[in-house]
Amino acid sequence: MADDTVLDNARQRALDDMDYWGRATNWFLALAGIAEIGLGVTFICLLDFSDRLHVVLFFAVLTVYVPIVLVLLTLWCNADRNAARILRAVELLHKESDKTPG
Repeated sequence: MADDTVLDNARQRALDDMDYWGRATNWFLALAGIAEIGLGVTFICLLDFSDRLHVVLFFAVLTVYVPIVLVLLTLWCNADRNAARILRAVELLHKESDKTPG
C-alpha cells in the first residue's frame, strides 16, 4: 500500500509539473505573439507603399514569415493535443488500477 502512495504522489507531482510548465509556455507564447503583432503593425505603419522596393520586401517577408508562423502554430496545437492524450491515458491507467482487486 505504501508503494501505491509513493507512486500516486510521484504521478501527481509529474502531472502538476507538466501543468505548470504548460501554462508558463502558453503565457510566454502569448506574450511573444503580442510582441510580434506589435512589430508587424509598426512595420506596416512605416512601410512606404509608393516605393516599389518596400512593397517587394513586404511581400517577401510575408512569403517567408507566414508559413513559418503557421507551422509553429500547428506544432504547438499538436503538442498540446498529444500532452492531453498522455494525461488522459495516465488518468485511465490510474482508474483501472483502482478497480482491479489486489
